Amino acid sequence: MVRMETVIFDLKGSFAHFRAFDTTRRNMTYSFPPKTAVIGLIAGILGLPRNTYWENSPLKDAKISLQILNPIWRSSITTNYLQLKYPLSLAKGIKIFMAKDPFEINSKEKQRGFNAPIRLNILRNVNYRIFFQSENDTLMGDLTHRLQAKKYCFPPYLGHANMLAEIQFIGKKEIKNLEKGLHEVHSIVPVSSLDQTQINLDTLGYSVLFNVPNKLSLSDKKTVYLSEVKNLILNETAEKHNVRTYFKANKVKEVSIKDTSYKIIFW
Repeated sequence: MVRMETVIFDLKGSFAHFRAFDTTRRNMTYSFPPKTAVIGLIAGILGLPRNTYWENSPLKDAKISLQILNPIWRSSITTNYLQLKYPLSLAKGIKIFMAKDPFEINSKEKQRGFNAPIRLNILRNVNYRIFFQSENDTLMGDLTHRLQAKKYCFPPYLGHANMLAEIQFIGKKEIKNLEKGLHEVHSIVPVSSLDQTQINLDTLGYSVLFNVPNKLSLSDKKTVYLSEVKNLILNETAEKHNVRTYFKANKVKEVSIKDTSYKIIFW
């Protein structure tokens, strides 16, 4: 039986918003942070420059598992987005010119950045348990030290910089692989981990989230693009969000926290 280790910490906050990229509605949010958001948060804790960790970094190949600890509670707020770009292109041949400093009004330039009110869908009182795994011992050790000491290079937040997060370090625990078969898993489940010879996905009874961001990459021009997505299963109706079904061999991991056993899946 193969044994490994995972770094475990809880991520909680009063508000969160993880924008769904594949919708025309800018205000929609996932019920949890996608892997790209979690990796970005960990990179901020470690002090890595923005987006550099998607190339030539052990974070690029790290794995996570995520457990939702609180019920999913959504609400909406109206927020104002201030247009700061100069000039703003609306359509071909149509432009709005604004002051270079949108907050400055003088006799020559009367226009300034305009407000765009957005009805933002947010999550309230969120609490997630993050399981992080990497084959790089230096990365695992550095992250463990910073989480224990609460020495974060950049403040952790939940999708928006004004939605700050609180982190509680749980520990660095040993995990083990489980055989294939019927399991009740506490984490979010990738569709690829299911044993579809035993089940019918259409009648499984859980929500399937398609094309959730999983990995970013850098182009030759050093611009970031989405290079990998995952289809994930989420039990949104039950209080504990557990998923009970048949899984492939070595996909389900078991970890013990305070004498309680948890089953999770990395992706």
